[in-house]
Amino acid sequence: MLKQLFASDIDECSDDVHNCDVNADCTNTEGSHNCTCKKGYTGDGKSCQVALASSKPADIDECASTPCKNGGSCTDQINGYSCSCQPGFYGSYCETDIDECSDDVHNCDVNADCTNTEGSHNCTCKKGYIGDGKSCQDIDECKDSDHACDANANCTNANGSHYCTCKERYTGNGQSCQDIDECKDGSHVRDINANCTNTEGSRNCTCKEGYNGDGKSCQDIDECKDDDHACDANANCINTDGSHHCICKERYTGSGESCQDIDECKDGSHVCNMNANCTNSESSHSCNCKEGYIGDGKSCQDINECKEGSHVCDVNANCTNTEGSHNCNCKEGYIGDGNSCQDINECKDGSHICGVNANCTNTVGSHSCTCKKGYIGNGRSCQDIDECKDGSHACDGNANCTNTNGSHHCSCKEGYNGDGQSCQDINECIDGDLECDVNANCTNTEGSHNCNCKEGYIGDGKSCQGVMY
Repeated sequence: MLKQLFASDIDECSDDVHNCDVNADCTNTEGSHNCTCKKGYTGDGKSCQVALASSKPADIDECASTPCKNGGSCTDQINGYSCSCQPGFYGSYCETDIDECSDDVHNCDVNADCTNTEGSHNCTCKKGYIGDGKSCQDIDECKDSDHACDANANCTNANGSHYCTCKERYTGNGQSCQDIDECKDGSHVRDINANCTNTEGSRNCTCKEGYNGDGKSCQDIDECKDDDHACDANANCINTDGSHHCICKERYTGSGESCQDIDECKDGSHVCNMNANCTNSESSHSCNCKEGYIGDGKSCQDINECKEGSHVCDVNANCTNTEGSHNCNCKEGYIGDGNSCQDINECKDGSHICGVNANCTNTVGSHSCTCKKGYIGNGRSCQDIDECKDGSHACDGNANCTNTNGSHHCSCKEGYNGDGQSCQDINECIDGDLECDVNANCTNTEGSHNCNCKEGYIGDGKSCQGVMY
């Protein structure tokens, strides 16, 4: 901060805001100025009287007026004084508080906030940390049970905070977790011939009637083989998936539990569904639903492979049921025959919607657009950031900032040299590039210099003439 203040020093002498006597010379200093009575006058510079030829001027004790502020100690000097400041203050009169926080000279922990006070500063640990401010330790909210995680979430501590993640088979933001209905969303693992029942944090699979097994794998019960049927002696027992049926033998007609001979298939008296095949048997016939249909043969319904999950579509394809079959079509952002779908890389094939000043990043089934460094926008449209206007540039305080497309340029102001990001004052008095008269003294100033005629000469410093007595 001190360095920044010096870089913007106010020249009280040039600005005519000094407190020097009309018969005194004003000399600018870093952060202040000095007053010295002119030849033939005596005093502290702020007040000058004509010197008597017969008397030697007496020194005035400037410390008597207690000019030093904020507890600073005063040391009297010939025609002046100096102040020694207490810690936390600076300036010719110790009038300015040092902002330890802005100057980064505080002793606060990296995880603490610094607050400047008059002559000192305070340190306070940030949220999520504990300590005296000079030393701050992370608070483990998970260990202290001071978190907001759901009962069905895992708590993970982080520096100055924590985050919550729902446990397996739950979904939500971690602070609120809901059970995933695996039966409803299709994420369960069950046999096609099993019923899925959702439970808290899991699910149960139970084989349907006519099947046995653990639910994940179900096998058909063969009622005919087990002799657990009611078929007529002249009927055939035919096992079906999850059930069975009785069909009278060839030359028989009836319900199967009671059979009279007839060839229903041949004479057209069968009761098979239009989507079923009729098979004549001994004294009877049988009806079986065609591929893509389900039922007892007398009544056949279309199998919705999409709904039952028995389709062969890719996970990234949409399944559309058709009469007796189904179609697979890749979802938007994917390509393939539906049975196999691959992600389309829009960034690579040029089908993206990103702006010319944006980077394209491919994602599964889509892509994202991000403006390049030096630009701002939604990725589809990116505008140049004027770093000079918004203050995000890296130019020195004594440099000019020029905006460019996607960046900016820094150049030191007149009276300074450097790369623009760091500018140093040019000492024209040392470098010899000055316009002072040979009978003048050169005094370097920040970004410029002053010329003052030497004793015995008068003028503006750039031109000095000898004083005639």
